[in-house]
Amino acid sequence: MPEDASLSVRPGTAFKTKGAVAVCFMLFGTSFLFVTAHLTAHQEKVKERVSDITKIVNSLDLPRALPLKTKNKDVTQNFDYVFWSGDLNFRLTTPRTKVLEWLSKTSFPLPAHLPHGYLHNDQLCSVLSDGAAFKGFLEANITFPPTYKYDPGTQTFDTSSKQRTPAYTDRILYKQRATRRLSGQLETVPLQCLIYDSVPSITTSDHKPVWGVFRGHLRPGLDTIPLAAGLFNREVYMEGLRRRATLLSFDRNGSAVCSIQ
Repeated sequence: MPEDASLSVRPGTAFKTKGAVAVCFMLFGTSFLFVTAHLTAHQEKVKERVSDITKIVNSLDLPRALPLKTKNKDVTQNFDYVFWSGDLNFRLTTPRTKVLEWLSKTSFPLPAHLPHGYLHNDQLCSVLSDGAAFKGFLEANITFPPTYKYDPGTQTFDTSSKQRTPAYTDRILYKQRATRRLSGQLETVPLQCLIYDSVPSITTSDHKPVWGVFRGHLRPGLDTIPLAAGLFNREVYMEGLRRRATLLSFDRNGSAVCSIQ
């Protein structure tokens, strides 16, 4: 049954522009959580952004209807797959002149196997590496140019008086939890990011949107999982589960892929 929740990390302000919206659901026997967030702005506000993330993961009350043996206070621990995207507002600490010089000499997309020019000075990469936030999350290699800040309607980086340094403020992170085999051992089939890119052709904002394509594995479902009336034909749904369970029964240690397009 799809569920949603939202949180403003600035509840006292008149305009609640910072916070998160989340939706979760079960697909067969696998649980998903999608979070999109807009975190505190400005170069120097790293601690505030980390605080925003902590508030979000500890305050989103999901799931409410799905049966869980133990519900973790960290909402991202309650699901098999978690995707967190949005304007996370982390910046590059490299001076603007050096970033612009590098951009003028660089062709995109970058080869995925090469280290990115200035990601060693990216605030989010530092937060991920030192464990200050987003514990257990991963990010695919960035091969596209910075997604912020552009003059709206153009492909030109900020020419206003503020002269913002180009940065990767818009990101997609992902996380998965290990699944337990019948033998009691933990097993994880890696969640794969097949594509991670930006869309430079969209010029209506001072940001460029990012998008991704992922491949994961689905487990057969259970009859105890509540369904949303009207969203599924229950007989068709349950027949699909029975067929998947029958196909999997010959090899409990094997895995299967369900491709939904």
